[in-house]
Amino acid sequence: MTNLKKSYIWNTLGSGFNSFNSLFYMVIVTRINGVKDAGIFTLSFATASMLYVIATYSGRTYQVTETEKDIDDNEFVFHRLMASFLMILISIAFGLINGYQSYKFIVFILLCLVKCVEAICDVYHGILQKNDRLDVVGKSLFTRSILDVVCFLIVDKLTNNLIFSCLSLIIVDLVVLMFIDIKKSLKYKRKGKVNYQAVFKIFTLGFFTFGISFIANYLVNAPRYAIDSFMSPEFQTIFGIIVMPASVIMLVNQFIIQPVILLLKNSYNKRDKSAFLKLIYKIIGLTCLTGIGSIILAYFLGMPVLKIMYGLDLKEYLYDLLIVLAGATLYTIASVLSNGLIILRKTKVQLYIYIITSILAFILSSKLVKLFNFNGAIYSYLIIMVTLLILYIIYFIYIMNNKNIWKKEGVKNERKN
Repeated sequence: MTNLKKSYIWNTLGSGFNSFNSLFYMVIVTRINGVKDAGIFTLSFATASMLYVIATYSGRTYQVTETEKDIDDNEFVFHRLMASFLMILISIAFGLINGYQSYKFIVFILLCLVKCVEAICDVYHGILQKNDRLDVVGKSLFTRSILDVVCFLIVDKLTNNLIFSCLSLIIVDLVVLMFIDIKKSLKYKRKGKVNYQAVFKIFTLGFFTFGISFIANYLVNAPRYAIDSFMSPEFQTIFGIIVMPASVIMLVNQFIIQPVILLLKNSYNKRDKSAFLKLIYKIIGLTCLTGIGSIILAYFLGMPVLKIMYGLDLKEYLYDLLIVLAGATLYTIASVLSNGLIILRKTKVQLYIYIITSILAFILSSKLVKLFNFNGAIYSYLIIMVTLLILYIIYFIYIMNNKNIWKKEGVKNERKN
């Protein structure tokens, strides 16, 4: 329990600061570089975050709960390097296909490189988490978050150039990777050759989890791309500011759930349905409290705080902010259910859920933005999140009522789902 408390405290601290980094970057860019550059930055950062899912592929939850004896840390590290390289190739292709101008293209690629380094850090965090050293992960995230924001602010203030500012993030993250993440993980990582068949196995076994994560990121950003297609960059900045608090809610959920993942895994391994559900309900309860608290605070303090932070008067967007926060809370609850289902290795149907919702998002976002301009993006955001949560609740109830899942012999067939 002492170890769990220490891990929870440090992981909360590190993940908390890490969650707010994108908010700090947005404030810095809006204040120093102006609204137009802020529009470029927020879209580039959001797209880099979406493509980040390619680099992390099946994600840390999958890595930490993996039970295959022929897949160990060496394979996960090599797999992450391959996935990160693939992400960069796709990022370059994405920028060229969308006809990004040189400045926007360079900023976008640099932010993608930042995310690649973060993905490599994350695989070493998985090694530490599996060995009950989530406290080290928290310390690493805390150090990296502070240094990132400080260096970004100093460089951007001195140069007024996003290219140099983004380069500073890459340098900081590489230093933290080498001197904290890799160094601390060596104590637990097995030395030896990489089993390339096992690396390929990660790609195949984790495909559905990857598909879920990738489409999930698209759903969050679908209204943003509709704005990019039909409205000016200034509205991209406003949407980025409005959505930022919602993004923080989603990220905060990660440091609520990460310390509990191993407990959920252990409950499932023991086929203790009651303990498993109790943990899931507790996380959902904390998520709801966070969401409701955020909405109340936003109603009374949201607009004045945003004006102080960004120097923009956004009073007319108050109800847009509240709608987005409600949508983000619903999405986060769906994410909790998703994590639980991933531990049960129930991923195939989850992918179908996301595909259905993404088709709706693609059609709905464009239609509503054309009809209602900026408000259309907000309405589509909420409808997408409501749809996703309803589908997840239906599937989660179905799985929980499947008695075979909770039988010991059920483990043999879990990978087929």
